[in-house]
This record gives sequence, C-alpha cells and structure tokens, in this order.
Amino acid sequence: PCDVRGELERIRDFFATQAEEAGLTLSLEAPEGLRAELNRPLFQQAVGNLLLNAIAFTPRDGHITLSASASGGILRVAVADTGCGI
Repeated sequence: PCDVRGELERIRDFFATQAEEAGLTLSLEAPEGLRAELNRPLFQQAVGNLLLNAIAFTPRDGHITLSASASGGILRVAVADTGCGI
C-alpha cells in the first residue's frame, strides 16, 4: 500500500515551480494516513498529466487543487482548477 497523500505531495512539489511561474496557486486536500494499493509510477504519471493540463489551461492568478478521499473501499483522486475546462 502507498501513502496517497505523500504521493500527491511529491507530485505537487514536483510541479510547484511550473505552477508558480504560470502565476497559479497549487493546494492539496487529502487526509493524513490515506493508503491504497497503487502502481506508483502509473499513479504519478496519470495525476501528473492531469496537473500539466490544469497548468496549461488555467489563467494566471488561478487556482489548482489536488484532492483525495476514500469511502467504501474506493479511492477518489481529483485535479480541479479555475480554468476553462477541457
């Protein structure tokens, strides 16, 4: 099992400079201790791709939120932004 919040923190930190240069704020909403069986490289790639799209399509002074939650054995991970949507 992987620490989902820890993985999202690493992804956020990796893209933080790029988001900052684009004039965007980047936040994370995930509970401590959230764990799930993940293929780490695929998880990082999938969330990273969504985050790259959010950075590319969110106007300056926008906001991007990475979030994760679990309920009933189902993990939900989202990348939400204040951009135009694609």
